[in-house]
Amino acid sequence: MNDRLQVECGPRERNGSRIVIASLGDVVHRDRLDVDRDSERRKFRERACKKFGLGDDAHEAIESQLIQAADNQDEGADSLWQPIATTLADVVPSTPKYLWPGRMPFGMLTCADGDGGVGKGLSIMDIAARGSRGDAQPPHNAPDGTFEPWSKLFVTSEDSDEYVLRPRAEAAGVNLERIHTISSVEIP
Repeated sequence: MNDRLQVECGPRERNGSRIVIASLGDVVHRDRLDVDRDSERRKFRERACKKFGLGDDAHEAIESQLIQAADNQDEGADSLWQPIATTLADVVPSTPKYLWPGRMPFGMLTCADGDGGVGKGLSIMDIAARGSRGDAQPPHNAPDGTFEPWSKLFVTSEDSDEYVLRPRAEAAGVNLERIHTISSVEIP
């Protein structure tokens, strides 16, 4: 049995909170909090002291271990690819807004899948061109420039930037400053 207080922190979630686990012997206190907020650290310390049967003099030790555990977790985050965890209980359900109703939601990944040479890239480039200029998308009818222009990210390994995407974008009348591409990912 380990009678030494130990505090561990998980990675920072999208909302700033983390899973924090404190243990003393066989007793474990688990909580979710934003370690950067004094009020949340104070509540964590109070609950941990109560659960472990510790006096007020333990607050300083818990505080220092809590901050050190969060710092250690952050320093260990040297990878470019870090998962961002979300607890579904923290998610507020909502209905997506669509660029193209029923087919292409705003702010989400849209995948065009099919055999090569059937016009996937050409169709997506047409949609990107309209969006980059603020023009209406199918099936809407509105004067060109009616909507706020937006940017687009192409992730493709099928079409090269210089031989296919750039010439196709120019032919479609794309605002080139609003179109970005990724053809590969380098993992250090």
